[in-house]
Amino acid sequence: SWLLLFLVIIWIVFLINLLAQTASNYFSPTLSNICDKLNLAYDIAGVTFLAFGNGAPDFFSLIASFSGGVDVLVGVGALLGGSMFVCTVVVGSIAILCPCEVSRQLFLRDISFHLFAVISVGIVSLVRDISVGVASCLLIVYLVYCTTVIISSCFNKETKDSVSVAGDIVMTSFGD
Repeated sequence: SWLLLFLVIIWIVFLINLLAQTASNYFSPTLSNICDKLNLAYDIAGVTFLAFGNGAPDFFSLIASFSGGVDVLVGVGALLGGSMFVCTVVVGSIAILCPCEVSRQLFLRDISFHLFAVISVGIVSLVRDISVGVASCLLIVYLVYCTTVIISSCFNKETKDSVSVAGDIVMTSFGD
């Protein structure tokens, strides 16, 4: 059983490395080229293109989960688990590997929208029912978020002079 555990850990490390190399070699340069060609700020690309690319697997797996007759809490748990992973493991790893100073204003903006969305999904899962109106409101929240990012990107000099990392985390200075 120890050998099996060791092999699984090696396999996970290999897959994470493969994913990182693929993103670094193909996804990031392509996204950067799209931003340059469209004269699009990196934070706007982060909340649109990068979010769609990152969220598409979740979207389709949730559709499969809900249409397959699985309990709705399984799908919501997977969604919130993915969000938890990104907010803890990914952000924590980036903070360790690439120390940086994060813009307080942009961080508060992003985390406020994220908290609102997580609380909304939590309420929906407690009620165990979602209407078209509630679903529409969730979509509107995302549109308001994107609009807020676009407006703040246009009027905020800090985002224009910064390097965007992972979409909506903006590094204003690099650590030593």
